[in-house]
Amino acid sequence: MKSVIFIVTTFLILTGTQVFSDATDDIIAEEKKKELARIEEKLEPYKKVLPEGKLAVVRENKMYNYYLYGAGKKTLSIEGMKDALVWFKWTYRGTGLNHQWWLTRYEFDRSGKLLSTTTKEGGPAEPTAKEFQ
Repeated sequence: MKSVIFIVTTFLILTGTQVFSDATDDIIAEEKKKELARIEEKLEPYKKVLPEGKLAVVRENKMYNYYLYGAGKKTLSIEGMKDALVWFKWTYRGTGLNHQWWLTRYEFDRSGKLLSTTTKEGGPAEPTAKEFQ
């Protein structure tokens, strides 16, 4: 069945036929709306607490999908994010000797405006609390 769909799709693309385009466009548009609604739902608790500058950083960097840390490698709650002048996002891949990590530091002023962003990387050992300064 997959090969038939592939052949028909290839034929339609090569001939410029747009038999399925309206229905496909509607499906894609509906899925985009659903995804945006899911993101807005994830952002809801942040919207209640964070100033606009910090909320923009959360939105743009999809931080609702990560644990965030403050100084000393301490996990930040959403309430903690409000008052913290520095956030860290720690991402990694691999295990053992292939373990590699990235630590992105976000520095804010007292109003919540982003001042700077820096990233460092390391591995295979996890970053220490000293890295979170």
